[in-house]
Amino acid sequence: MSHLVALLRIELDKAVKNRWFAASLAAALFIVLWSAESSVAVHGIGHQIMQDGNEWAGLTASSAYASWVVVGTGDPFRSGILFFLMPLFVVVPYSWTLRADMDDGSIAQQYVRCPRESVLVARYFAAFITSGLAVAIPLIVSLLVLLCFLPAYTPEVVSNLYIGMQPHELWAREFFTTPLLYVIYSTLLAFALCGLWGGLVLAASTIIRNRIALVVGSFLLTFAIRLINQWVFYILDLSGFTFSLTDLLYHGGSGIFPREAVPTAVVALVMAVGAFILLFSHKESDVL
Repeated sequence: MSHLVALLRIELDKAVKNRWFAASLAAALFIVLWSAESSVAVHGIGHQIMQDGNEWAGLTASSAYASWVVVGTGDPFRSGILFFLMPLFVVVPYSWTLRADMDDGSIAQQYVRCPRESVLVARYFAAFITSGLAVAIPLIVSLLVLLCFLPAYTPEVVSNLYIGMQPHELWAREFFTTPLLYVIYSTLLAFALCGLWGGLVLAASTIIRNRIALVVGSFLLTFAIRLINQWVFYILDLSGFTFSLTDLLYHGGSGIFPREAVPTAVVALVMAVGAFILLFSHKESDVL
């Protein structure tokens, strides 16, 4: 256990000081601020329209909570870009480092000094936490910035025409009653899902030797899964659900399929089990 704690501290220190973590976070924060600027502008336009008496959009339809980047009411385009790129942003910081250390031989030095299990578990949790932070920090900043410019009204159900929250959506009740709780739950969910995705990509690096192929290929995989999610139920004429990582992070991208608890839990379990199998298969392999 002492080996694991020491290794985890070292790996986390390396992860958060990694320039790729800073670059990924900076890119996500730029899009978040870009989206917030659009949401504030939309709020101003909507307020002017209501003052002119042409339409009643509802005051809460452009509140800080309804305009939060996860909900995307004020700016579905820019918030959509953020979550389209998020599977890439969360693996760039640290999920490729195990392969890099395998290629230069430094991982073998750690295996000599510490149990392999401790080394791999520490690497996994460092990737998990770094990937989770890469999504959680921009989501928190998004709300804080919006609260500086937009009213913190609790969204009204009558404004749902503009918001599009479905009845079976995860935490829909909390969104219309205690929106701050909805924000906390959604941020924790994003942290967990992106952490699991970052850990899975780290584990996949044990069998994918090219780091560029690892990072780009994992991003293209999420894009392909999203396309499958959008079309498979339509083609089969079935009532569907969301299993795409991108859309599980983003209410505004879930389309006609709500984000539901059971499919979300299954996706999380698949990522966790997949990473466990890949890492502990590598544990028994030759590092040379």
